[in-house]
Amino acid sequence: MKKLIIFSLLLIAGSIYGINPSAYGVFSKLNNKSTLSKLATYLNANEEQTSELETIFSCTEKLLKSSLSEDNESYSASAINYNLTSAKSVLSKAQYHKYLTLINSSIINESGSDKINK
Repeated sequence: MKKLIIFSLLLIAGSIYGINPSAYGVFSKLNNKSTLSKLATYLNANEEQTSELETIFSCTEKLLKSSLSEDNESYSASAINYNLTSAKSVLSKAQYHKYLTLINSSIINESGSDKINK
């Protein structure tokens, strides 16, 4: 388990600014009520965590839409950083690890190669 956590941290440390813009869609999909409900169940999140995640995902989507319309990759990276930092503060360590795993899997499935490691 310790090796898995260290590996995850190493993956996170290297690539947030190298994400393909097509991977941003993964974060926008989190703002969908059905997706949020399934994610909350998967993470075993309580009602308060789910409410806070809903707010985080809504803000993330707005930030990403704004940054993509301005074609500002740095601003997009900041929006993703906001999402990950906020989710980390709301979720337990185990829940956050599951969240990162899900995000990375979704990005890989959508874009084929990029990962987020935070």
